[in-house]
Amino acid sequence: MTMKHFSKISIIAFLFIAITQTSCTDKCSETRTFRQFTSVQLNVNQIRASVGNEARRALVSPGKIYSKDNYIFINEVKEGIHIFDNSNPKAPKEINFIRIPGNGDMAIKGDFLYADSYMDVVVFDVTKPSAIKEINRVKNVFYYGTVDGTSWSVDSARGIIYDTRATTVTQKIATNCDDLTSAVPNIWRGGGFADDSRAFASQSAGSPTPNVGTGGSMARFTIYDDYLYTVSQSSLTLFSLKKPEAPIKNANINLGWGIETIFPYKDKLFIGSNTGMFIFDNSNPAKPSQIAAFSHARACDPVVADDKYAYVTLRSDNPWCGGINNQL
Repeated sequence: MTMKHFSKISIIAFLFIAITQTSCTDKCSETRTFRQFTSVQLNVNQIRASVGNEARRALVSPGKIYSKDNYIFINEVKEGIHIFDNSNPKAPKEINFIRIPGNGDMAIKGDFLYADSYMDVVVFDVTKPSAIKEINRVKNVFYYGTVDGTSWSVDSARGIIYDTRATTVTQKIATNCDDLTSAVPNIWRGGGFADDSRAFASQSAGSPTPNVGTGGSMARFTIYDDYLYTVSQSSLTLFSLKKPEAPIKNANINLGWGIETIFPYKDKLFIGSNTGMFIFDNSNPAKPSQIAAFSHARACDPVVADDKYAYVTLRSDNPWCGGINNQL
């Protein structure tokens, strides 16, 4: 091969590489999904007045799930509750949607549903699930909270709720084909994507309370005997259900910070936090008392239990959880 021929081949090879790289840079792209947060201010009186039955809607951002008799109740995060007739489990049929702004949790005893609406606990008559009625409300129970990773707080004096709305954004962005660092899953520079999958188990397992529904391991509301228990980020609040249509706030127990879930089993309450699990003796339902605690590294932490064992799962896929462990 002559030097002239070698030069021609070299030039052709160089042009081919240059064209290929340019084409790659022009055509390569990456789909990035992340959560975008927007701050909003809401009027307390308007929020309270907007509760009620609405037209059925599609599940967009489903949260907690609860079952009672032949019905399934599914939370639409911060929007309300979908109600499905589950008489035919192969084909559940949505029959109602009840708008409850700020809703994240629920529990049912008999014909009464208890649900949070930001700072309030709202009581509904569910005798006829296709036409639920608000019948009572315990006002100003909570002053701040976290629902699906977004936080809110209330200024009672001004009558304003400061909330954060999260939307999932998907963008297709042109990238350099050689930039392999852009392919990190679920992380975007400046933000994160949380795959908030939820585990479910029997909420009322072993409970002596008749006519109570079944919730999940992520529940913050549960019913035991004649009491409704709710957990916020820092406390356990008890409501007497002696008159189930008119709950009365009884006590508030400080639990520290990072409280996430509550699970009743027989005469015990298992409470999950993002740094450990607390076990309460609930043989006197009016006065639960802590009898044990188990600590672990910071992570999101639901807990369930049976006769011999408590099961704690740690996960780190949510940017609010911290930690690096994904373990049972």
